[in-house]
Order: sequence, then structure tokens, then C-alpha cells
Amino acid sequence: MSGPSPVELAAPLVHRLRALAAEADRPITVGVDGRSGSGKSTLVATVADALRADGTTVTVVEGDDFYLGGSAPTWDARSAAEKADTVIDWRAQRPVLEALRAGEAASYCPFDWESDDWDADERPIGEPILLDPAEVVLLDGAYSGRPELADLLDLRVLLEVPTAIRRAQLLDREGEAYRAEWEGRWSAAEDRYFGVVAPADGFDLVLGWSAPTVTAIHLAPATRLPVKAVEHAAVEAGKGIVGDRYHGTKHRHVTVQSAADLAEAAAELGHAIEPGSTRRNITISHGAIPTRPGERMRIGDVELEVVRIAAPCKLLDDGISPGARHALRRRAGTVLRALTSGEIALGDEVDLAPS
Repeated sequence: MSGPSPVELAAPLVHRLRALAAEADRPITVGVDGRSGSGKSTLVATVADALRADGTTVTVVEGDDFYLGGSAPTWDARSAAEKADTVIDWRAQRPVLEALRAGEAASYCPFDWESDDWDADERPIGEPILLDPAEVVLLDGAYSGRPELADLLDLRVLLEVPTAIRRAQLLDREGEAYRAEWEGRWSAAEDRYFGVVAPADGFDLVLGWSAPTVTAIHLAPATRLPVKAVEHAAVEAGKGIVGDRYHGTKHRHVTVQSAADLAEAAAELGHAIEPGSTRRNITISHGAIPTRPGERMRIGDVELEVVRIAAPCKLLDDGISPGARHALRRRAGTVLRALTSGEIALGDEVDLAPS
């Protein structure tokens, strides 16, 4: 799964900041927020490079320097709401932003991530950091767009990328520590923060791209029985979807089609094609579904492997309308086998090229 390049991703923010800086009579302050592993630091560095190339001065404030999570036992004892409020010391960020926003230098003592005592209730302190005043100030890090800082930020920016991308980037950055504890320790705080404290519609600018998602699930208990729309379905490795006609067959475990492909076929046919009318199991919002035998994709936590392209049945002309089979040629989806067990539900993210 790939998205826009860092330069392409940063372009809307760079354009916005150039316009703001041209009219401002004081420094512009920006909070760049997003979940762990979303690529905030890369975005901030790209924006800073672009602005500096124009001759604009830029100061970056590292949000992680204000970590206040405490020891593992203390952290684990907190509620999700308490974690979201205390993980970053936004109260200590305020005077730093106030000084920089006024065109003055700022200083603070950062959390010492290199200390042997970093996982303790007594916060290890590193050497003081001095920040020069600049025309643009970028506060980089999760929780940087929180409402308590809104009066000091001219722009609150949210970076959103597919979960699979974040997980891959976290694994690359944190190594096995991510697999062992990252999700369990940090995700509850981020879920609370981005779901309740700072939802996407409260930001001034949202950057990123979205993964395909499951938009429909259909099962049929037997070949000639009608399909039924469901909200979720259990998948068994080596068998398929529980309750579906193909459960227990050798290879034809799950069929997947794209709503975008159905829309193209509908345009050719001259009327809408309902997802269930094709009798495919899973419909995803968009994206190129793998078609080569052996290629893999993941829906939620269920990993699937391509068996073959799904051929449109001649009965589609009877079930949908004359010409449906031809319109769905090369758009009928893919037949896959289930490699892992799990549940597939409406809204699940789809990774079309898992690593």
C-alpha cells in the first residue's frame, strides 16, 4: 500500500503557510498532530525544508520532549481519559509557544529518552534546549493539536494514514518492542484523544489518504439460495466464511470485489449494480484487488491469498439485466483462500499489499 510522496503530502500545508506568513505581523504557530507512526516528523521536516528554501525561518518544537507518562505501573493504572490528558505535558508546552509566538526565544528541559531511568515516575531531565524565534513555528507530535493549545496555534493540522502503514512504520522504527507492547500500551490513549478530545472535524487542515474499507458483506448458505447482507462474518483458516456456501471447500473460501469496479460496470450497463447481486462475499470501497495466484491481501486481521480471478457467471444476465456479464468482465473480483482465522466487519480497513 502506498500513498503520496512526502513532498506531495506536504504541499497543501506549505501553500497555506506561505500565504499566512506573507500577511502575518508575528510568527505563525502550527500544531502537527496524528497517531503514532503516521509520519508526522517526516511531514514536518519536509514542510520546514520547503519554507527554508524560500528564505522563511522555521523552528521545530519536538512534542515528545514533553512526555509525562510515568512508569509502566502508573501508566497502566490510569483510565484512557487520564492517559490522553497526561501523556504529553501540554501545560509545559504553553509557555514555549507563548514565547515563540511573541517572537522571542524559548527554552525548556526535555524528557531524557536516553536515560536508564526513563520508565519511572520521576521524570528524567535532559540538557536544556534553546529555541530561536522564527517566522514559522511547528509543534511536531501526537497530542499537539489538543484544544488546550488552540489559542496559541494559528493552524491545527491532522495527519491521517491507513492503519497498515502506521503499523509498518512503527515496526520499522521500534522493532520487536512494537510487537510486544506498543499497541497495548499506547493505543488506548490515542483512541480516546482522537475519538473524543480532538476528532478530525476539529482540525483546520487534514492531510493524508485513506485505505480501502469493507462496504458490504454477503453470504449465501447454499448455491441457489439468496444472499444475505450481514455486518460481520467469521472466517476460518483453510475453510472460509462460516455460514457461506463455499465454507469447507478446498480453495474457494472468499470472493472479493470493488465498489469502484461495480460503479464502472454500472456506467457501462446503464443502471446501478447492487453489491449482493453479483453474489460476491466481500465488497471493498476502492483499490486494485490482487489477481495473481499467490498474492496476498488483508482485511482487518484476516489474511487471504489469491487463487484466481473471479469469472462473471452467465446467470448475471438473468439476475441483474442483459449485458451484466459483459459489463463485469475484468471487474468481477478475485477468489481467495483464507490463511488466517478472524472476523471481517463493515468498515474494516483493507491492505491490498501487506508486507
